[in-house]
Amino acid sequence: MSFGVSLLKVLGAIVALWVLYAYLLRFERRVIGRLALRGDPRWGLLWPLADAARALLKRSIPPKEAYRPLYYAAPLLTLGAILEALAVVPAGPTITLLGGRLTDGPMSLDITLLLVVALSWVTLLTVLLGAWSARSDYLWEEGCRVARAGLGYSLPALLALGGAIMLTGSLDLRAIVRAQGTAFPYLLYQPLGLLTFTLSALLGSRRLPLRLPGGGNPLLGDFHLQHAGGVLALYHLVEHLHLLLIATLVATIYLAGWWGPWRAGPHWLLLKVLAVTVVLLWLRDGWLARRAEQLGRRAWRILMLLAILNTLLTAIILLWKRGI
Repeated sequence: MSFGVSLLKVLGAIVALWVLYAYLLRFERRVIGRLALRGDPRWGLLWPLADAARALLKRSIPPKEAYRPLYYAAPLLTLGAILEALAVVPAGPTITLLGGRLTDGPMSLDITLLLVVALSWVTLLTVLLGAWSARSDYLWEEGCRVARAGLGYSLPALLALGGAIMLTGSLDLRAIVRAQGTAFPYLLYQPLGLLTFTLSALLGSRRLPLRLPGGGNPLLGDFHLQHAGGVLALYHLVEHLHLLLIATLVATIYLAGWWGPWRAGPHWLLLKVLAVTVVLLWLRDGWLARRAEQLGRRAWRILMLLAILNTLLTAIILLWKRGI
């Protein structure tokens, strides 16, 4: 492959990320506005692109004592980890990408689910790097709290996924989707696991208003207190992609992925991801945002109990079906 072709592919990927960020932001604003019964501004089709370009190209002024190499590298590392996690998820039985024919998705591994979880933890480490690089006590404290919440809520999320893993007997997302194609979606078998995983993933996210502190100045609860310009836009892009990753995992593990009533393919996964994203936005901004302070630490305990209960019930049912 020549250097010119590689350069064109890199530029194409950058443009695709710009367009994705623009319309993800537009989609989120539109859905939240409709859920809140607010009027929608009369924006043109190209306005989101201009808005995203303005945010990404805006000058970033780091704090005076910031460690600049890590300050600028942290959002790029976080973006790379979340994009790789999305690339692991199988999009369909066979897809064509950039002139190549791929089977089951961009990456064919036997532990794709485990790899997605590991990459999501990598994003927490890069968030800590970004918080440390700003050399701000407020931002470091908030970065540690964000990482602690992300790791804490990942435990009930992983336990909730244990039910689907036991039903399939594999950590491969392709095997999980194929198992649902020959039977019914795991939504019917694992409703408790789906509820626990969704709530745990949302509560462990880094997006406001879920990360506001219980008291004090609310601005101190913003992880981006010391960020601005293009760096802030990259972190916002990562947060949108994180929500998209949650929706993609829900659609893949519990809604049969690319399977549909007829002609299985990536279009079914796309439709399911869009529908799940709308539900996640409603849960996050319409329900959890109003009850975050009421939930407090009880949320983690309740979700852990629900995840353990779901795992035990699934194990008991499987043992009973095998006659043990």
